[in-house]
Formats: sequence, structure tokens, C-alpha cells
Amino acid sequence: MKSVTALTALVVVLVGSGPASAHKADLMNTHRAGPIIRNDTTMTEMRDWFGAPDDRRGKQVGCIRVTEARWSEGVTVYASRGDSPNLVLTTFIRERTVEGAEHGDLVIHTKRGLRVGNREGRLRRLYPGADPITHAGHTHYRLGTAPSGAYLMAKVVGNRVMRLENWPFEFC
Repeated sequence: MKSVTALTALVVVLVGSGPASAHKADLMNTHRAGPIIRNDTTMTEMRDWFGAPDDRRGKQVGCIRVTEARWSEGVTVYASRGDSPNLVLTTFIRERTVEGAEHGDLVIHTKRGLRVGNREGRLRRLYPGADPITHAGHTHYRLGTAPSGAYLMAKVVGNRVMRLENWPFEFC
């Protein structure tokens, strides 16, 4: 009887301690960053969730112009311009916890459990096949690529994950 109880307790601890127990609402991959879904979430929804952006400006990315919108809650997006509705094309998560009016506090993480603020060593253990690309004082790691070519990246500065990003295959 004691061994059954001990085994049950061990299973509960192991199942509840990993990234698999985290909410899907907090998941970041090639097409979503928590509730923000690329090519589906509108800027109107972003304003409802996070309020008005703290900074908003036009920016050239590839061969198109996008709106870069930034919230102090730790979220930056590139959104389409001129379309109705304006859709989120790319998402950047800059803080470990993102606060939103509708979804509350979200601890955004990848499927393997990588979060903003983790050390580069943890990133390398979780994603051993991710090759680093270093330039301008920081390093990018491509963590995953979707069949569509969209990809998930981590930006590392000073041995820390500073940002998680999801990108479309291309903007042109």
C-alpha cells in the first residue's frame, strides 16, 4: 500500500512540474504568443486586451510597411497597414509575465518551457539543434519552423533570453 501511495505522489509531482502542465493560453510557437495569433488577431483586439499602445509607428520590414505597436506590458507587434482589419503579423514578447485586461497575467513560454529571462545555457539544453546567429551584440536562435516557413526565435543578450519572437516566412 505504501508503494502505491508513493508512486501516486511521484506521478502527481512529475506530471504537475513540467511545461506540459502550463496553460495553452501562455504558449508561444510559430503562429501564436499566448492569445495573440498571427494573421488572425486584430489591432482592435490588442487594444481591448492591453489598452492603447505606448508607442506606435510605421516601419519598413522587407518590402512592405507595417505598424510597429509597443506596450509597456512587454508586448510588441508588427501589424498590417491599410487592410481592414489590421492583423498582427509578428509578435515579440519582452517580459517574463505579460499583463492583459482580458487574459490576466500570462507567463509566456515555448512548448519546451523556455521563457524570457532564462539563461542561454537553458536554451541550449532545451533546443540542442538551434544554431546561434550572432551580430550587433546579440544572438538569435531559431527554435522551430512551421511547414508554412513561419518560425519561432529567441534573442539572447548577455547570456539571457531577452525576447521571444514569431515571424512569418517572409513579408513580400
